[in-house]
Amino acid sequence: MKIKIITDSSCDLAPGVKEQLDIGVIPLYINIGDKSYIDGVDITREEFYTNLTRYEHYPKTAAPSPETFKEYYHQAAEDGYEAVFSIHVSGRLSATINSAHMAAKEFHEIPVHVIDSQNLSAGAGYVVQQAARTALAGKTEKEVVAAIEDIMPRIYTFAIIDNLDHLKHSGRIAQFVTTLSSALKIRLMLKMNRGQPGAEQFRTMLKGMHRLEELAEKLQPFQEFVYLHTNNPQAIEQLSIKVNTILDESVTTLLLPVNPVLGSHLGDTAYGFSCVTVEQPQPSVFVRSFEKMKSAARSVFGDHD
Repeated sequence: MKIKIITDSSCDLAPGVKEQLDIGVIPLYINIGDKSYIDGVDITREEFYTNLTRYEHYPKTAAPSPETFKEYYHQAAEDGYEAVFSIHVSGRLSATINSAHMAAKEFHEIPVHVIDSQNLSAGAGYVVQQAARTALAGKTEKEVVAAIEDIMPRIYTFAIIDNLDHLKHSGRIAQFVTTLSSALKIRLMLKMNRGQPGAEQFRTMLKGMHRLEELAEKLQPFQEFVYLHTNNPQAIEQLSIKVNTILDESVTTLLLPVNPVLGSHLGDTAYGFSCVTVEQPQPSVFVRSFEKMKSAARSVFGDHD
């Protein structure tokens, strides 16, 4: 069966993977003041991060319209594909998947399966690649779904953020973390697994880096591992030196810059990693989550809605 895999530009893939695995990528919009840029078309990652601290207005992001999604689905049908899997960043963090759902409901040429990756950045990329490899092997729609369901719970993404200015002005991500961090002047680690966003708080960046090392050690062994950063090569180099001593020699690591869509929310200091574990770890590895931050916030500010 010929199946097309489509994602959007908030999904991070290694160079060449899109072409190698025949993945369609729908670009999102980055709005800066009264100017609108098509991600990866009108503005590159290098241009965006070079100018990020110079923009007079905080960048905002916007999802493509349902009509744009339908154009991509129609092109897949025209190219002879028998079904589409449209896989996107977690709906807890972005409205992009809503446009995909609206488009799929109005599109009837071939079946379209809209999938919430339950992750972001390279974490979403792992889901997309798993689906694409399965599709290229000629598997059925059910087999692609099974492959996605197998890998999704084993994907984790972590990102340390020092400068919270951009996050305060973002949309869905901000609701999880900015109130407490702004008041206490703390650093944050965002984390994502199974569609559940969470956060941990740290007084210093050094403690945050140590926590990343701890997570890498507890979550191994890994099937996949990629270091991520917005525009912070120094921090990611320091992290990789430490974590590489922990990882099994059989694990190949990659280093990817985070796309400008997420960079608009995270700013230019974020760094961390995405990984795919060989087995599903125990829940205890992931327990320090936003629920604990909310409890701390209530103790400081009182219990307010």
